[in-house]
Amino acid sequence: VSHYEIYENYRLKNQTFFAATQQLLELKWKVFLSRIGLIGGKSIRNAHDIFTHNYSQTLVHLLPLIRMGIPDKYRRVVWWNFFGLQKKLKQNSPNLYYQQLLTRTDSPFKTSIEKDLLRTFPGHPLFEDECGATMLRRVLCAYAIRNPNIGYCQSMNFLAGMLLMFLDEEEAFWMLSAIIEDLLPDYFNTMIGVAVDCQVFVELLKKSEPKVAKHLQKIDFQYELILSPWFLCLFVSHLPTEALLRIWDCMIIEGFSIILQVGLALFSKATKEIIEEEEPSYVLKIIRNFAMTQFNCDELINLSFDNKKINLSELSHLRTKFWKGAISDFREKQRLKDFKVLTEKTRFTKIEIQKLYNQFLLCKKRSLFENSIDKSSFFKILNNNVPANWRDSKLAIYLFNYFDVNKDSALTFTEVVNCLSIFLRGTVQSKVNLWFNLFDENN
Repeated sequence: VSHYEIYENYRLKNQTFFAATQQLLELKWKVFLSRIGLIGGKSIRNAHDIFTHNYSQTLVHLLPLIRMGIPDKYRRVVWWNFFGLQKKLKQNSPNLYYQQLLTRTDSPFKTSIEKDLLRTFPGHPLFEDECGATMLRRVLCAYAIRNPNIGYCQSMNFLAGMLLMFLDEEEAFWMLSAIIEDLLPDYFNTMIGVAVDCQVFVELLKKSEPKVAKHLQKIDFQYELILSPWFLCLFVSHLPTEALLRIWDCMIIEGFSIILQVGLALFSKATKEIIEEEEPSYVLKIIRNFAMTQFNCDELINLSFDNKKINLSELSHLRTKFWKGAISDFREKQRLKDFKVLTEKTRFTKIEIQKLYNQFLLCKKRSLFENSIDKSSFFKILNNNVPANWRDSKLAIYLFNYFDVNKDSALTFTEVVNCLSIFLRGTVQSKVNLWFNLFDENN
């Protein structure tokens, strides 16, 4: 049984209450949105100007409404106007920008996207229909082309799917762009942002629920197992629909801090069960089950804001505090991963690769590139490792240009090792192939 069906059963049992509450909420939102010009005939540009010039006054009326939730009929207009998407649209795109992206077919992520389409909100009516799946495919492919450094990663399908339930296709594309590039920086390219925010969460948990934090430390609980999916998906598929929508409504104004506050509230609600359990895997199940049964979203939202509110300066301070360590951890993991691959693919030993890496680091310090070296640095490494009678400047230039796969006038450590591996330890056939490729012009 999907959580959509569970939630619908819950709504049916409380139908009268939901109907009365929804009518009152819709009336309040109608009054507010009419006053600032988002509905009722005034132009959107005028409404945007009103909000910009009377920000603090508008916010006083907006925050209480946001925390009560946005009615489905007004969610599109509120998300679009208050998440700063018009500004992003004007800054980033000429006319028909999205349509131009859709005409391109050069995305290398098509296969991955296609695999995830069927896994996105199974059971939801929008995506059971081919039209919904087509829109989701177009949005994800367009974003992968817009931002090739990130391309496509799992969980982006859930974010885009959630947006398509309330926004037009192009609006969903722009809000996905804003979430990935502004709300979740460094989440999808290096995952460093996720690692930092996991540490921020643990620090906040120590303050708000010290007993829980102490117990989880004692049993060596791995926070990343629960927090990474929460943060990457912004709770999509990890909370009942109504609770999820309320949190996303708050996120439009509150930013990422509301995600942290809801996470703290869930750990707080599960305090008794967590402390009684000694097995980390069962603790993980307890927290997941607590999240998926939060049908009383008013209680969850109130508890999230009852805890000390996390302001932007505090969040920024904590992120800065953990950023340097997260970068070091990421680089070390990447180094070990690269070493393992290079040991398997080349004829160098681990010790030899480490010696080459030390040389590479010395050259990199003098290079303008962050993770690669320039031509002169490569020549120096080459001369340090090849016999004297092979040290030829023209040959070095040929080698540099051949192994510069990206044609960015720089070589990564992997490219340097691949070059030296063939040059120094390659088979006769691999050396013949290299020689042929270096000087070949017409096949």
